[in-house]
Amino acid sequence: NKYVVFTGERTSIWARFTALGPVGHASKLIDKTAIDRLARAMTSLTAQRDKNVAKLASNPDLKLGDVTTFNISVINGGTSNDGGKTFAPNVIPSDAFIIADIRVALSDYQETIDELKKISAEYNLPLTFDNRFDETIGPSPYSDKESIWMKTIVSSISKWGCAVEDTIFPAATDSRYVRRAGVAAFGFSPMRNTPSLLHDHNEYLNKDIFVEGIDVMEDLIEQLANVPMEAGSKI
Repeated sequence: NKYVVFTGERTSIWARFTALGPVGHASKLIDKTAIDRLARAMTSLTAQRDKNVAKLASNPDLKLGDVTTFNISVINGGTSNDGGKTFAPNVIPSDAFIIADIRVALSDYQETIDELKKISAEYNLPLTFDNRFDETIGPSPYSDKESIWMKTIVSSISKWGCAVEDTIFPAATDSRYVRRAGVAAFGFSPMRNTPSLLHDHNEYLNKDIFVEGIDVMEDLIEQLANVPMEAGSKI
């Protein structure tokens, strides 16, 4: 029974590792093939994932947004003569690539970038980033939890008789671009007593929670619209 306000987001990085290598019959032990080098890179990425799984599990005070997640979401390779309908399992392919979706906690940013570059160099895998906008220019900034905006948000939504928790959003929204422009941004949806079902198979919202949320947002918007403007500040 609480409302959650997001004061920032993890930095989203889509890291692509591309491999080119010698080809031949799959019965041979050809050294440093494209797939072999990518497999070793995946082992390194998985080790980073396991480290953060253990970190989250060992500290009950941590939320998902406080750790860095590594997930290999795309694996592409193989030799095909029909556009990928069938593959030749007895042929070692000349090229392959993987893409890892990495959501980086603020404190882990430089360490994560360094680790990706290390993997790239160690296995001779060119590293590029598939983000539509460049997220590798620096970590995604957070908004000030002590600002007049946050205090107003807490004051408004506390009226509804439940606790207010500030945390870091584990995924990504357009607010990260607003924050990069130096404008405070806070994520809030008036959905208490509701499980997190983002992109789930049965994403839903109880009708009573929805109706209550309309009143919550009406009051919040009014309170934010009447915050006194400070000289030189950005809304």
